Amino acid sequence: MYNKKIITFLIMVVGLILMSELKVHATDYSYVEGTQASISLSAGTYIIEVWGSEGASGNDEGGAYGGVGGKGGYARGVLTLDSLTNLYINGSSGTIEVRKDANNIGNRILAGGVGGRGDDAYYYEDPEYWEYTGWFDGAPGSKGIGNVYGYAPLTNTLTSPGIGNGVGFTRITALSTTSTITELSVGQIIMFHGEAWKLINPSTGLIVKAVSIGNMAFDPDNNRTYNSSDSNNIGYYLNNTYYNTFTVGEKSLIRDGIYLLTENEYNSAILAGVFPSSGDGTNWWLITPHPTLVQCVFYVKINGLVDYTATSGSAGVRPALRIQESTIVNLVPGGGYEIVQDNTSPTCVITSSVESPSNASSITYTFTFNETVTGFDINDVTVTNGTKGTFSGSGSVYTLVVTNSGSGTQTIIVNAAVCSDAAGNGNTSDTKQITIDSTPPEVPDIDVNISTPTNTDVTVTITYPNDATIKEYKIGSGAWISYIVALTITTNSTVYARCYDDVGNPSTQSSLSIVNIDKIAPGAPTVDKVTGIYNSTQTITVTDAGGIDVAHTYYTIDGTEPDNTDTEVIGTIPVDGNNGVTVILKLVSYDAAGNIGVVTTEEYTFDKTGPTITPDITSRIKDGSDISVEITLTADSGIDSWEYEWSESATPTGSWTAGVTDTQTLTQTANGTWYLHIRATDNDANEIIQRYGIYKKGSVQVSEGYTEGTEKQDRKNFRYYIGKDNNGINKIMLVAGNHGGSVAQTFEKDDVIDIDNKFKNGMFYIDRDGKIQQY
Repeated sequence: MYNKKIITFLIMVVGLILMSELKVHATDYSYVEGTQASISLSAGTYIIEVWGSEGASGNDEGGAYGGVGGKGGYARGVLTLDSLTNLYINGSSGTIEVRKDANNIGNRILAGGVGGRGDDAYYYEDPEYWEYTGWFDGAPGSKGIGNVYGYAPLTNTLTSPGIGNGVGFTRITALSTTSTITELSVGQIIMFHGEAWKLINPSTGLIVKAVSIGNMAFDPDNNRTYNSSDSNNIGYYLNNTYYNTFTVGEKSLIRDGIYLLTENEYNSAILAGVFPSSGDGTNWWLITPHPTLVQCVFYVKINGLVDYTATSGSAGVRPALRIQESTIVNLVPGGGYEIVQDNTSPTCVITSSVESPSNASSITYTFTFNETVTGFDINDVTVTNGTKGTFSGSGSVYTLVVTNSGSGTQTIIVNAAVCSDAAGNGNTSDTKQITIDSTPPEVPDIDVNISTPTNTDVTVTITYPNDATIKEYKIGSGAWISYIVALTITTNSTVYARCYDDVGNPSTQSSLSIVNIDKIAPGAPTVDKVTGIYNSTQTITVTDAGGIDVAHTYYTIDGTEPDNTDTEVIGTIPVDGNNGVTVILKLVSYDAAGNIGVVTTEEYTFDKTGPTITPDITSRIKDGSDISVEITLTADSGIDSWEYEWSESATPTGSWTAGVTDTQTLTQTANGTWYLHIRATDNDANEIIQRYGIYKKGSVQVSEGYTEGTEKQDRKNFRYYIGKDNNGINKIMLVAGNHGGSVAQTFEKDDVIDIDNKFKNGMFYIDRDGKIQQY
C-alpha cells in the first residue's frame, strides 16, 4: 500500500503540473462558498470550464495518510457574448453556476456535486505495516479544483473522514470564432480530413491523430529509418496510400508530408497534458530510431511510457503532420475546431496607374488576388491596343507595364483558371478597360478687334476647340491664367493661348503680337535753322519730326496754333519776310495712332539792309607775329563810312578808328587776346556792327594735356553736341568752333554741325586723353 500511494501521489503531482500548463491563454477565477462574483468581459466567444468541489482527505490515526476525497462534477462549454457583458459566477452547496446575467437569464453552465469521503486510516503498533481500508462516501465538498491531498499529524485516535473545504474554481478562455492554427492552445482538438487531431505545437502547426488508424509494422525489413521511398516502410504507406485519401485542398495545407511524432515531441506533449501520463490503453509507433539497435524504433506503450521494439513488430499508427500555420479554423460546439475547407476560387481585381480616359504613353496595371496564388505569369494576361512590358510580383500582387499602341480602347484581361491558390482552386477572370486618347486639341484662335494703329485699348478674343476642358492664356512672360472672358489689352504685348482636353493632351501654343497700341504723343519737331535775324528767304528743313512713329507734320507761319487742317510739311518750308518783320513758324506732328505732339515755335526776323563786312580771317591762335586782318566792305548802295576798334572786350569800348578804304588791312602789334569790332554804314544809312575774333598774339606755351599752340583756358569754350561722324554714326562729342584756326570763344551749332547733322571738318574737339584736337 505504501508504494501504491507514493505512485498515486506522483501521478497527481504531475497532474497538477499539467493543469498548470493547460491554463496558458486562460483566466482563472476562484470563489468562496456561497458568494457571487461578476467578471466584465468584452464581446466574443469563450470556453468556460467549471469544476465542482472535492471531498477532503480522511482523518488519520497514528500518522497514516487518509484517503483522498472524490472529485465534484466538471462542466465545459462555449459561451458567446454579443456585447460588453458581465459574466456571473455563483457558488453554493458544492456547485458552481455560470450565466450571462444576474437574473438567471440566458445560457448557463452548471458543475459541481458531491465529493467522495476520504478513507479512514488505521495505525498499528508495528509501524512497518499500513492498512488501507477502502473508500467511503464523503460529505458534499465545497468548490474546488485539483487533487488536494489531505494531511494530519500522527495520532492513536481513529477519527471519521473530513469534509472538503477547497476553494471554488472556474477557468475562462477567450476564443475567436475564426482563428489561425498559431492562435490556438496546445492540446486543442482540430477536425481535419474528417478525423480528430490534437495540436502539439501551434507555432509549427504540428498535429497528431487523436486515435490510431490501425496497427502495422514499422518496417518488415527491420530498417529503423523512417523512409517514404521504401514501399515496405511505414513512411511509404503514410505518404502514399494514406496521403492519397486526402483531397487536393487538404493536401495543400500539409507541409513536408506525413510523419510520426518524435520521442521528444511525445514527451513534450505529455508534459502539456495532450496525452494522459498513464497512457491511453494503446501502443503506437514513434519515428525516433534506437540510437544503437539498428532493428529497433521507439514506441509508446499502453501505460504511456516510451520503450523500443523491433521494427518488424506491430503497433498502432498515429500520423503526425504540419499544417500551414496560417490555416483558418472555425470554432465548433464543445470548444473544438475544424479546418475550413477552401473550395473558393481566388478572385482578381485589376487596377491601373491612371484613370480612364488617359493619354499616358504607358500604364502600369496591378493584379491583386484575394489570396496567394501560384502559376500566374505574363502569358496569363491578354492585352489589346498595347504591348506588354515588365512583369513582376509574387504571392497575391503582380504588376504589368503596358506601352500604349495609340488612341482607342485598351483592354486587359486576366484569363480564368491560369493560376491557383494553395487549395488548388483556379482563379476567376477579370477585365479592365482604359480609353487611350493621345490626340491633342486644335490650336486656339486669337483675334483682336483693332489691328490698325490706335491710341485706345484693344479687345482680344480667344476661341478654343470644343474638346478643350482647360483653357489658358498668358500675356508676355506672365503666368498662365484661365480664360473666361475677352481680354482688354492696354499696352503692346504678345498674347499666348493654349488648351488641354479631358485627358491632359496639350494643344499647340498660339500667339498674337499686339503692336498697334500707341498712347505716347510725338515729341516737338526740330528744324535746321532756329530763331535769328536774316536778310533773305530761309529754307527750313524739319530734321526731326518728333519721333520715328510720326505720320504727319503740319505748320503755320502766321503765329496760329497748327493742327491737321493746316499745311502739311512736304520737303522744306520757305520762310521770308519784309525788312524788320518777324515771321513766327509753328509746327506740330501727329503719329499714326492719332496722338498730337508738342508744338514747336521758331521766330525769324528779317533785316535786309546794311553793308556786308568780310574779314579774311575771323580768329587766330596765339602766335608771336603781328595780327593782320584784311577787311572788305560792300553794300548795294555803297559804303558811306566805316570804323574799327581793337579791343580785349567782346563789346566795343567806343575807341573807334575810321577806316580808309573799303578794303583795308588792320594790324595789331601788341601781345594779348583781341576782338576786332567793325561798324559800317551804307549809303542808305543802314548800319551794321560786327565783331570778329578772338585773335591771339604772344609767345606760344606748351600746356600739359593739350596740343602745342593751345592754352588750358580754351577748354572752357567747348560744349557737348550730338552729331554724326564721317561713318554716319551718332556720337556725343565735346566740341568748339574754328575761328581763324583757333578755338572759338563763341560759336553756334552751325559752326560745328552741317545741314546733314554731321560734325564739320576743321572744328576742334577734346579727345579721350583730354587734349584739344582738330577734326
